[in-house]
Amino acid sequence: MLGKPETSRGVMFLNPPDRFAMRFSDPKGDRIVADGTWMWLFTPSTTPDQVIREPIPRGGAMTPNFFAQFVDRPLDRYYATLAKPDTVAGTAVSVVKLIPKSDQPFREAVISIGKTDHLLRRVSLVEESGQRRVIVLTSLATGLVIPETELKFRPPNGVKTVTP
Repeated sequence: MLGKPETSRGVMFLNPPDRFAMRFSDPKGDRIVADGTWMWLFTPSTTPDQVIREPIPRGGAMTPNFFAQFVDRPLDRYYATLAKPDTVAGTAVSVVKLIPKSDQPFREAVISIGKTDHLLRRVSLVEESGQRRVIVLTSLATGLVIPETELKFRPPNGVKTVTP
């Protein structure tokens, strides 16, 4: 993975504090679901015969509320620096560089927040390995009813469930 960027696409659903789902269209069939009790990771693109199930972390970088780790009390957890303004998918954004004050699975995060709607539009992480991961959020919608089927996961027949 180091060096070459990898692109994934999909639809993300977030129902704070502990329900989240990502349905990937590329790679097709991959899913991440936090159902309120368990975090499910199913990646048939790489491991078609296995699903990983873990208790939902209540805080830190692995919480299902992806956004909260950057915008909930950020000055308690990060040294923050305002960077120059930018645009993401045609939306004007404010850009803030965050350096963790304590252990995180990344060295730095640069977040871009819409100037008019105040929604998180892009997160660029430098992981401990040096790998850069960029998450761009487009076509954002708030206040929608999320279909219950998106926030539940049932392993397909014949797939082994692993709980580390």
